[in-house]
Amino acid sequence: LEKTLARSPFWLDGHFLVVKALRALGTEYDKAAKTVIRETANFLNRLPEMMELSFSDQTPFASDQTRMWLDAEVLISSAAGDSAGASTGDAAESWDVALAEAGKKAASGETEQAVSIMQQGLQQAGQQRDQMYWRCALAQLLMQLGDAVPAANILEQICMQLDEEQLSIWEPKLLAHTYNLLFQSYQKQSKKNKDDKCLKEKLDKAYEKLCWFDPVTALSVKGG
Repeated sequence: LEKTLARSPFWLDGHFLVVKALRALGTEYDKAAKTVIRETANFLNRLPEMMELSFSDQTPFASDQTRMWLDAEVLISSAAGDSAGASTGDAAESWDVALAEAGKKAASGETEQAVSIMQQGLQQAGQQRDQMYWRCALAQLLMQLGDAVPAANILEQICMQLDEEQLSIWEPKLLAHTYNLLFQSYQKQSKKNKDDKCLKEKLDKAYEKLCWFDPVTALSVKGG
């Protein structure tokens, strides 16, 4: 496995397997596992498009389970490193912390436990704003699990509620976040349903909304 990974560093499944193997050996190998995670994060920071590419036989560099691991542990560790020297006035939101933990569970094959983490957080959320962010986080987890359709259903309901109650005036960041996720969910669906005109219209509309609320993010996701 190590020789294969050395020859093919873009084989992201291999990075995931190495970390699993190191952890299976015991806590004395935790430092080695963290080193692999750090180097994988550095690699993807330089070449983020690797996550979307495939071998000549159409096998993706990163399987669905590996992508969940990357989202839950590798990319989030990279983001933490980027902000290490910045101001730390605000702690991570509870739904973001829960999503990271749920992602780790999902990457380990504990799908039901992962979803349960998000459902418990949603049930305990008091304010309407917090409930919506928890639902967005649940939708993110579903997309990581490959369930883009139910994720889109959740996000569509959030957008509808925000529009009906005219909350875009008070929560523009929440709208931007929701439309960004909604665009991603449609994008994932469209890869499997390229001839679906209705889906294409939804994708375009979500992108228009994202452009309005967050043009910077809209520019960054357009080529995704």
